[in-house]
Amino acid sequence: MKKSSLFAKKRHLNANQSIRLDLENENIRFEANIMSKHEILLRHQKIISKLRNSKSATFDEIATYLQNQSELLEYDLDISLRTFQRDIIEIRSLYDVDIQFDRSGKVYYIEDDNSALNNRLMESFYMVSALKMAEGLNQYISFEKL
Repeated sequence: MKKSSLFAKKRHLNANQSIRLDLENENIRFEANIMSKHEILLRHQKIISKLRNSKSATFDEIATYLQNQSELLEYDLDISLRTFQRDIIEIRSLYDVDIQFDRSGKVYYIEDDNSALNNRLMESFYMVSALKMAEGLNQYISFEKL
């Protein structure tokens, strides 16, 4: 494969894919770095958290918040506008949280927040995340059966 065609193909990959060259064997392997489900759920949670705490936010404010959280938590939470639009649909489906867009103010906000159930769901997610982050801690924590 010519060098120019290799770089032409690279432009058609999405943001979560990379190319690895094996020069010794002259083979080209495509390696996908697929975002984990945990990162996607964490991103959803951070979007909901941002909109609940600030009541409304522009896409740029949400993207900046996620970028800051990425650095803090060492996860890839950066998003494009199109990914954010898909996340809104997934959040509505998974968490029953309706994120709306106000065209006059160009801000996103949560409409009719069903926070009681969603808070319990988020607390569970926080607990699982905390256990994953603190290695060895889960041997000292036991959960009650309901």
